[in-house]
Amino acid sequence: MRLQRWSGGVTPLLLSLWVLAAPAQPATSPPITRAIDLRSLSAEEAAEERPVQIEAQVSFIESAGTIFVQDETGGTFFRPIKPAPNLSVGDRVMVSGVTFPGLYLTGIDRASIQVRQRGDAPPPARDATVDDLFSGRFHYQRVKVQGVVRRQAPLDESGTLLVLAIGPRQIQLHVSVPVQDDTQWVDSEVVVTGLAAGGINDRRQLVQPYLRVANWDDMEVVRPAIPVSETPIVSTSAILRFDPSAEGTESIHRVRISGRVLAAFRDGRLFLRDESVPESSVAIAVDLAKAGPRPSLGSRITVAGFPSMKGFSAEIEDALVLETEPGERPDPIDASWQELKSGQLDAELITLTGTISDLFRSTEGWQMQLENEGERLMATLPGRTALDIMPDSLVTATGILRIESAVERGFRSQPERFRLLLRSPQDLQVLKAPPWWTAQRLFTLVAILLAMLGLGLVWIAMLGRQVARQSRILETRIAREAALEERQRIAREFHDTLEQELAGLSLRLDAATSRPLEDKTQRLLETSRHLVTRIQTEARNLLTDLRTDADAPTDLREAILDLIQRQPANAPQMSLVDSGTIPSLPASMVHHLRMIVQEAMTNVLKHAQAKNVTIQLRHAANELTLSITDDGVGVDPEQTRGAPGHFGCMGIRERCRKLGATVEWACPGAPTSSSAAKVCGTRVTVTLPLESLPSLARSLP
Repeated sequence: MRLQRWSGGVTPLLLSLWVLAAPAQPATSPPITRAIDLRSLSAEEAAEERPVQIEAQVSFIESAGTIFVQDETGGTFFRPIKPAPNLSVGDRVMVSGVTFPGLYLTGIDRASIQVRQRGDAPPPARDATVDDLFSGRFHYQRVKVQGVVRRQAPLDESGTLLVLAIGPRQIQLHVSVPVQDDTQWVDSEVVVTGLAAGGINDRRQLVQPYLRVANWDDMEVVRPAIPVSETPIVSTSAILRFDPSAEGTESIHRVRISGRVLAAFRDGRLFLRDESVPESSVAIAVDLAKAGPRPSLGSRITVAGFPSMKGFSAEIEDALVLETEPGERPDPIDASWQELKSGQLDAELITLTGTISDLFRSTEGWQMQLENEGERLMATLPGRTALDIMPDSLVTATGILRIESAVERGFRSQPERFRLLLRSPQDLQVLKAPPWWTAQRLFTLVAILLAMLGLGLVWIAMLGRQVARQSRILETRIAREAALEERQRIAREFHDTLEQELAGLSLRLDAATSRPLEDKTQRLLETSRHLVTRIQTEARNLLTDLRTDADAPTDLREAILDLIQRQPANAPQMSLVDSGTIPSLPASMVHHLRMIVQEAMTNVLKHAQAKNVTIQLRHAANELTLSITDDGVGVDPEQTRGAPGHFGCMGIRERCRKLGATVEWACPGAPTSSSAAKVCGTRVTVTLPLESLPSLARSLP
């Protein structure tokens, strides 16, 4: 009963907790039904695939499958799931789908279409200015603009590109059909109805607006183009000047001008000098609509184009060459640097005198800076022509003067920065070559001298190191030769004195032992004779060591075996154990090690009362270990430190210090009581590091 009550009370609580913990289900948002609401979404909001259900009218159909529609609030576009069912511009449709960011503004993706009504007329177009197009305000909507056609060219196999001037600015018209019957739209004033579109960059920015025009019916001619032959002829000096009788649109239509060719560049730029008024000739720049054969310098040509204000002076753009007559090469105007500031020589062929203060090559060609009495300008020679000229040369430069910038002072615009366009290398004439001692050459010479000085210092340092190294080698050689000479002198003295005396003593002992003597005396003499023989052997070994080069390698193993063989008959049993990889050592080191072994053997014979002696050589870990082990009575550690009258262990320590080695005395046995300390045997261990072997061998006596 209690369990039922408990479970009955807990179950509702658990259900309540489960309901509170369960994730809330998102409410389905209502679909977007107006184009303006769709256009107002940000890219992040559009990526959420919000539902869309818009009733709108088809405004443009893209051949790739994108369809543009607009309602009373604005325009948008959609991508259908399957091909559209024979849609036409003007049809009213219901579009259902989800939002997606698009390149510039939000569109409808995975769209399904339901045709509500077939239409005969496209949706109405909005009157737009060029600022509206550049701002993107009416993007993907039908708009209507008015302007003058400046240029006409094929867009692709099935389209036409027109450039429309709307006041001082221009936009492109992408017409989806080709031109029929070679119709020329250039210089026609038209009203164009089309879809506002444009090029978009990866930052979702409108780079260049243009209009998508479906066909030629969307273009209404307000003023037909005047035939080129009937285009008004004007003088260069009259272009874009104030004329109270001119209409407002006169300045944006095509005109004809004539002049003598001053320069013709590969990019289609021409510069003409209008000589119709002999007292005041005026030059002008002409930008051709399409590239063609360049007219020769001096020829008189007539061109038709559109006046435009560029930089400081008026120019003719989108021009066509109509007539060409040969003529003499034009003469440049000999100008002073002060005359440039008047602005009258813009686009004129002039000659200047100046000094080239800087010269370098760029993608446009040669760039050089001309200076004269504090004034300067840049000169450009287009192309990749070789130029044999040096900086700091005094030259005369002939070219087209261009004013690149101006400054406003009151109501007047005055030139500020200039550029001279050279036509060929012949336009540069050297009046005075630069002095041979230029700053660059002086710097190069100083750099060479510094490099030579640096190399000299390096050579001196290397030579000093070489002299120091040779001096050390020579000092070492002299020391070795002096030591060898001294060793040989000592060897001679030993041979002529001690060895001769020992030989005489040995002969006397031999003579004494040949006579009949008492047994005790006989044994004493024989023992003395053996002792003298042993002393002679040691003396000969010492002489051999003295006459041997201290650096010559000798065999330590053979030296120890020779010691073992020369031990007396009553000596303990001796054996040599080695690792088989004993390195060759200098004679001086072998001498000291052999003397250490001999001293240890002598101590065994005198004091140890041993039966067996083991000599072990081991080479490992860049060190040599020599140990002499006996099974005798052992040694008192205090005696190894040089007790009075006992100099053997002291001599072993001294020889080890000379070798840079360490020596230890130990008992190899393991006694169990203090009384057994005398029968544990003795082990003498000498450890010799081999890292400093060459330098140590040279320092040993």
